[in-house]
Amino acid sequence: MKTYLLYEIANSCAGSTKLILKLIDSLPKEDNTGIKFQAYKYNEIALNDYEWYKVYQDTYINPQNWKKIFLHAKDKGLDVWIDVFDKYSVRIIRDNLPLITGIK
Repeated sequence: MKTYLLYEIANSCAGSTKLILKLIDSLPKEDNTGIKFQAYKYNEIALNDYEWYKVYQDTYINPQNWKKIFLHAKDKGLDVWIDVFDKYSVRIIRDNLPLITGIK
């Protein structure tokens, strides 16, 4: 059995596409490796009076930047995985399906 390494970005890049791309560049090149992202939209996962709503707004990444991120990850030889949270997540998956390896 081969080991599969899956990096998880989660919210660690604070919504910065530039930082995500830099992080992808810093990962070692290994076989059987993927990277998992959390695509969500603030107003689909929480109400605006929720205490973390502002954090969700600040970490939101638009569809154009998700495509850029996925293409960059694929160019670096990484599989792309997505967590599903809301309809926005489903839209990001649908719009980038050829670039997506797995869904959680």
